[in-house]
Amino acid sequence: MKQHAEESARWNLFARELEDRLREHGWNFNDLVSEAGLHPEKVRRLKRSLIQPKFHILNPEELEQVSMCFAFTGDEQIRLRAAILATAVEETLMNRIDPENALHAAEELFPVLIRALQQRFGQFRGLAATRRMLVIEESSPIHEAIDLILERFDQAMLALYLSRQSQRDYEHLEQATLAHTRFADVLSDLNALCAADPSLARDETWLFWHQETQKNLQAVEEDLSPL
Repeated sequence: MKQHAEESARWNLFARELEDRLREHGWNFNDLVSEAGLHPEKVRRLKRSLIQPKFHILNPEELEQVSMCFAFTGDEQIRLRAAILATAVEETLMNRIDPENALHAAEELFPVLIRALQQRFGQFRGLAATRRMLVIEESSPIHEAIDLILERFDQAMLALYLSRQSQRDYEHLEQATLAHTRFADVLSDLNALCAADPSLARDETWLFWHQETQKNLQAVEEDLSPL
């Protein structure tokens, strides 16, 4: 019974909201790859985060790309941003209370965040790339090890979003510093994994997340440079 409840919970509020918005437009998660040009690894982890308490999200550029590709309205884009913030709260509460209550608390906060962001709404810009790819589901010991490392990647991405949403300088600095530390830790762990198994340097999954981590680490450093 508990396993069934976990499978039906749709844990990641951001992934849940994104899936709902896609369905309303007649699309699904696989179309994030074939239509919006996201990497299959991103989509695989979004799917997984619905059935397990994981908190994978998209970076700001990817969110803009998806919003443009599927013609999400302003209200829908606000809901997705609010879902990211609610997911950050959920992830924080997971370390303090039981998962079900953490999810419930985040669900109750979600509409409050929507209303708050409606007062700060701004249009997204940019063009969505389109290309045809197949979503490849794969699981191996080495990819499971990468997934464990990427849990901190998700935490770092949430901290990055929180830093950019903060209106107080000290909160912005605190979250940006936390994001920097977590991205740096992820990069270090990925490098250590590759040192133990040099063949990973040619592994598409490892290469993708290594590049993603470097890119986001650089973005955080740019955010921190004026502070």
